[in-house]
Amino acid sequence: MTGREELRALMKQRRQEASMLQVLETSARISERIIAMPEYRAAKKVFCYHALPMEVQTAGLIREMLREGKEVYLPVTEGNRLRAVRLTDADAVHRGTFGVMEPDGNEEIDPAGLDLILTPGLAFDRAGGRIGFGAGCFDRFLPRCRGLIVGLALEMQMVDQVPMEPHDVYMHCVVTEDAVYRCAEDGLKK
Repeated sequence: MTGREELRALMKQRRQEASMLQVLETSARISERIIAMPEYRAAKKVFCYHALPMEVQTAGLIREMLREGKEVYLPVTEGNRLRAVRLTDADAVHRGTFGVMEPDGNEEIDPAGLDLILTPGLAFDRAGGRIGFGAGCFDRFLPRCRGLIVGLALEMQMVDQVPMEPHDVYMHCVVTEDAVYRCAEDGLKK
C-alpha cells in the first residue's frame, strides 16, 4: 500500500468511528468560522458541495449563503469532470454521481469566475495539503479556479503531512471546528 492509500484507509476508519451527532455539532462550528472570514463576506460567487454523511455538513451553510444573496454553485460530475452549476433553491437538487446531491438547473460558471471554493476531502495538513477519495475530480477542477480555495475538515481529519503529488492542489486555507489554518499563498503549488 502507498502512503496515500494508507492515509485514505485511516481517514475512512476515523470517519466510521465518529458519530453523526459529532459531525453535525462540529459542522455547525465550522460554518460559523467560515461565515466570520472576511473572504466569505466579500465573496459573491461561492462553490460549495452538498455533503455526504460523515463529511463536514454544508446544508445549513448553503441555505445561509442563498439567504444572503450569494450565487451558490455545486459540483455536477460527468465522468471524471466537475462542472460548477448554480443552485437557486436549496431544495432543487437530485441525487447524482457518487450519490452526491446536484442542482436541478444547468446554469454553469467558469471555475475562474468563482470567488470562494469550499472543498471536501479525506485528509488535510496545515500546509494546505489535501487528499480526496481518489477519483481525481477535484484535482482536475481546482487548477481552473482563481478564488480562495478552502478545505473543510473535522479536526480529526488533520494530519502532520499529506503525501502530495505534482498534480495535487494545495488549499489556501483549511477550516476546522478548532481553527482557520492559513496555508499556501498560491493554492496551485507550494
